[in-house]
Amino acid sequence: MLNDDIGYELGQGIIIKDNDCIIATDLMALLQSIKIESLTMEGDLWYDQTYGWGLQDFIHRNIDEMLEAEIYQRVKDKLAKREEVDKDSTVVSLSQGNDNTIVHIRFKALDQEVNMEISLDRVKVEVRLGG
Repeated sequence: MLNDDIGYELGQGIIIKDNDCIIATDLMALLQSIKIESLTMEGDLWYDQTYGWGLQDFIHRNIDEMLEAEIYQRVKDKLAKREEVDKDSTVVSLSQGNDNTIVHIRFKALDQEVNMEISLDRVKVEVRLGG
């Protein structure tokens, strides 16, 4: 029945927003997966101890050049593990705000340019994605 109503095929993700159905594209699903992994600590999944970026390690710390290099390398390494991401296109930069550090990430995935911003403040990690 559901298949007839909205053309749903098994294996596709569905997003429900404002009582409307949207079938997720491959890029949307990939970006959601990257966002979830970036907010997860390594070791949180019992079946995959390497899953997660572990950025919470940096929320209570003063970010110096050594920690900037660690964040930079961690982000590049985690994105490089994904076959959908063009490893050579990944650009990571950091900027300091008043009470936070912003990690700016740009990469190409599934032949589309993606911009991602991660805010590390004293109590949380926030991720904003753009296509």
